[in-house]
Amino acid sequence: LRTGIRARPLALALIGRHSRSMASVSELRPPDLCRRTVATLVRELFPFEKVEEGSVKQFPSYDDRNYYFQGTLGDEFVPGSSKGTKDQPNKDGLEEFVLKINSMLYPRDLVDGLNCMMSHLRGKGIQCPYPLTSRNGRQLEMCSESRLSKCETNDKEKEYCVRVLFFIRGDVLDKIDKVHITPGLVYETGKYVGSLDAALQDFQHPAISSREFLDWDLKHFLTLKRLLPYIDDLKKRNMAERVFKDFKEHVSPKLSLLKQGVIHGDANGLNIVVNRENNKYKVAGIIDFGDCVQSCYIFEPAI
Repeated sequence: LRTGIRARPLALALIGRHSRSMASVSELRPPDLCRRTVATLVRELFPFEKVEEGSVKQFPSYDDRNYYFQGTLGDEFVPGSSKGTKDQPNKDGLEEFVLKINSMLYPRDLVDGLNCMMSHLRGKGIQCPYPLTSRNGRQLEMCSESRLSKCETNDKEKEYCVRVLFFIRGDVLDKIDKVHITPGLVYETGKYVGSLDAALQDFQHPAISSREFLDWDLKHFLTLKRLLPYIDDLKKRNMAERVFKDFKEHVSPKLSLLKQGVIHGDANGLNIVVNRENNKYKVAGIIDFGDCVQSCYIFEPAI
């Protein structure tokens, strides 16, 4: 098992996401939006009194579109209700949000499951993004490509899940100076992710538990062996082949013995948010639940 849980950093990182063709990802990805379109869309769909167009910026993403923005919620937003609670505004009195437009790789029932999962975790004290209820009383809205791109398209069937999530302030772990990544912070990170999985032990959603195949689910690690030809460096390819061999011999036979449940599935340094207090970093929360899946708990720290 010790060899097996090293499989993703040793091999998947070398291979990359070649299992989805770039053509299919591009075709299913939402259109890129300008600042004005983002501001207009969130004002139309969600209960904002004001949206700062100049604050809009796009975050890097592989297949979704994620836009950070600042705004003020209107009177129809009721703090403390089932719609959520307001975060503390910044020095300008504005709150921070992310407009998330999912790729068509994420069907509506799955996105609904992700919303339920984040709301469940918030109720258990885990700091993570959570959805803002729209003007129509829903936690996600469906938008056609023509509405997003502001132009007519021949493909009328393309629709995307659109949500606004409350933003988690801080820096991601991988971006802070390495001198601040102390054994204490590493321990705290592991403890936090463990608390997340413990909080999910009583959570179930059919769209998540029924995800049959996900590239990043290490239960299916051996299926990625077909991607070895994409590694040009012979030394790295040989290393990846050894990892596949060790996983097959030492991990696969024991998979049925490992405890399973819903896990985050991508708790790496780019998804762990930290804040600096008195020259010391502490874990502030976790983001990006797109790869959550029902899998072996031991695969959480492996990733």
